[in-house]
Amino acid sequence: MGNPVKPFCKTPQPYAHSFMDSGVCARRRSRFDLLRIQGCAFQVALLHAAVVERAVVKEIPVNFINRQFGKSKLGLSDILEFIVNVWWIRFQESKTFLKFGLVGASGVLVNIGSFMLCLSTGMNKYIASPIAIELSILSNFLFNNYWTFRRRRTKDRVRIKGLKYNLVSILSVGSLLTYYSSVKKEQWRDVAALIDSEAAENDLVLFNSGLCRGRIFNYYSKGQGFQKKAFPEKTRVVNSENIKKLSGLIDGRERVWLVLSHSGKKSYLINEELGKKYFLKRKNNYKGIKLFLYEKK
Repeated sequence: MGNPVKPFCKTPQPYAHSFMDSGVCARRRSRFDLLRIQGCAFQVALLHAAVVERAVVKEIPVNFINRQFGKSKLGLSDILEFIVNVWWIRFQESKTFLKFGLVGASGVLVNIGSFMLCLSTGMNKYIASPIAIELSILSNFLFNNYWTFRRRRTKDRVRIKGLKYNLVSILSVGSLLTYYSSVKKEQWRDVAALIDSEAAENDLVLFNSGLCRGRIFNYYSKGQGFQKKAFPEKTRVVNSENIKKLSGLIDGRERVWLVLSHSGKKSYLINEELGKKYFLKRKNNYKGIKLFLYEKK
């Protein structure tokens, strides 16, 4: 049977065949103007558009029986069409995320550019920085409001949305400034500065974390004469088996620096092993880091 109401409905083109054969009739075009999918996959696009518009969706089960006469109109091309168009709909939704990312990147450029421009006029950096931050916040809001999320309807006026966005952004910047201006973060800069100034050429610097040695310490350290090793090499877990390898690592060394960060429960085994051949000359405690210097007995 065909659709009994099809002759009485004016169907939006170009979806006449797929739209009407699905058993759905609509008179308003506004909700379908942005759909660019034809064929049976239009049903998927229609449902997705309805959900995006916050429509209430209810399922009414339909029981199908095995076909006894004729052949199914659903072929391989229709199946492929469904698969391709579902991914196309997903790609269309990702455009918003990509726009949001581009706006964020442009905000960084606005921030840096305006900051450098203010500095070039002789402005104090403590005045130039908040001006640059505010300009980047305004730039992000305008682009997001009129480009990224321009199709999203809200009850607030533009100036109210702008004030809310500005307030949230300033609070976020304030929390970041509080973090970076305090001593809550690990004091790798201070550790690197001390070792750079006092380590001798043949000294060995041991790290119980290979990640901290390879990336964080090397970022702050400018010293080149001493050697840096991670122990244990592939894990931070110290046990009675791998601690035996430490003896061969420190042979021939007059002094050994030990940097403990994110230490495990048995990191004290390293100190005990070093104490068999060396005496503890100094110990410094930093935020999140313990620094030891051992000299040969």
